[in-house]
Amino acid sequence: MSSTVHPDVPGALPAPEEQQASGRREIAGDGAGARRRLWREWAFRLVLYSALAVSLVSLAALLVDVVAKGAPRLNFDILTNFPSSTPAIAGAQSAVVGTIWVVGLTAVICIPLGIGAAVYLEEYADSHRWYNRLIELNIQNL
Repeated sequence: MSSTVHPDVPGALPAPEEQQASGRREIAGDGAGARRRLWREWAFRLVLYSALAVSLVSLAALLVDVVAKGAPRLNFDILTNFPSSTPAIAGAQSAVVGTIWVVGLTAVICIPLGIGAAVYLEEYADSHRWYNRLIELNIQNL
């Protein structure tokens, strides 16, 4: 079996002629063993794709069911009403307002702190103090 180098690729590794001709590597071994391996590979792929299909069909059925039952309930009142034990008037206003407060308070605290830490590290900090290295380590880990 002789090997040739692909002419248009500089520094290319030699490839067997059989691989160059067919584009695929032949399975080494006797005919029966190679056919058995190919059959097992085919069977495994069949099982794999079948499991994937069952999973995707189940997910699609679940999503269709949730959207079909929930679509009539989706309107602007769900954002403006407070939680209630009566499903017809229940909403999520307190959760939405609470989320906005948490995000706003976090931004008010973190933005100035981050800018201050950046200015301090860039202009004043030396790399010999332990707390400066700790701040830099925490920033790198973000």
